Amino acid sequence: MLKSLLMSLIVAIACVVLIAPNVTADSTLCTGYSFSTCINAGYIAHGFENHYTNSYWKAYGGHNCTNYVGYMLAQNGDIGPGAAIGVAGQWDDMIAANPQWGYTANTTPARGSIALWGGNPGHVAYVEEVTNATTIKISEDNYSAGPFSWRIINTSGDWPDEFLHIRDVADVSHRPFAVAKSDGSFNILGITADGHFQQQVWSPSGGWTGWIDKGTTGGGF
Repeated sequence: MLKSLLMSLIVAIACVVLIAPNVTADSTLCTGYSFSTCINAGYIAHGFENHYTNSYWKAYGGHNCTNYVGYMLAQNGDIGPGAAIGVAGQWDDMIAANPQWGYTANTTPARGSIALWGGNPGHVAYVEEVTNATTIKISEDNYSAGPFSWRIINTSGDWPDEFLHIRDVADVSHRPFAVAKSDGSFNILGITADGHFQQQVWSPSGGWTGWIDKGTTGGGF
């Protein structure tokens, strides 16, 4: 009887050890050396798949993390400070050394911020969603041929060292209307909690853009 109870206890402890890490573990939502891997799984590349050979934020064109986040920042309205700011792991230092750019870095994530892992070369990714204080969803590209991925990251896992606030995007509280245009594009206009209009555009050639801040009047929609 005692032996049986002891064996049951060992099995129970083993289950806890095996199961508990999965509660807080990071997870990969999609990853592949072709953008279509994520796109076909329902995770967009924001049109980067059609433009990744171009250079954004003076990064090397093609597959790399800085070029991808540069593209996303340009989609959100910031085409860069006009100077190359180095490999991914140097971005926070360059921002700190150039306060005139108006960018900041801290340990608090925000939608549209840039997640940074330090080192040389380091890594940067785009924060798609802040689920809560301990969980974020990111999209990222990697040198030199991918993979392009979407991941969920937890503070107990591969949490970034810092978050760069360059062109954060306010969370859209609701989407009051959408418009299909004659050129085949599809526009969605949403309103944030602070009264700013956010526009997102889909086109047959470029896919979805990021959210674009249109101010408090929604001008140019």
